[in-house]
Amino acid sequence: MGNKPVTLGVETNASSYESGSILSGQAYMEVTIEGGNIRHVHATSLNLQLMGEEAAMVIDHEEGVDRDSHVFWSLNVPLTHFKSGVVPPGRFEYPFQIQLPANLPGSMYFQEGESGCEI
Repeated sequence: MGNKPVTLGVETNASSYESGSILSGQAYMEVTIEGGNIRHVHATSLNLQLMGEEAAMVIDHEEGVDRDSHVFWSLNVPLTHFKSGVVPPGRFEYPFQIQLPANLPGSMYFQEGESGCEI
C-alpha cells in the first residue's frame, strides 16, 4: 500500500447506488513500520465523510464559461475510535453500511458530438 506511514482506501460493494438504498463497503487503513522503527500515528478516530454536490458549467462561446456548485448533502460517519490516541502498526478493515436519504437526486450522463450533459 505504499511507503508512507498511513495509507487509506475505501471500497464499496456496488458500483452505483439509488436514493433510499444502503451504501455498504469497507474502509482500509494500513500503518507501516519503517526500517524496523515503529512509527507512532496519532489519531482519535477514523471517519468516513460523504458528500453530495451538484455542479453546473455553461459554455457560451461569446460570454465564456460560467461555473457554480452547491453541496446539498453531507454526512460524517465515525468508523472507529482510538482510545489511546495512537494507531498501532498493521492492516485494518472497517466495514460500513449507511442508509442513503430517499430524496437524493438521480444522476445521468449524455454526450453527442461536442455537446454533453451530466447530472
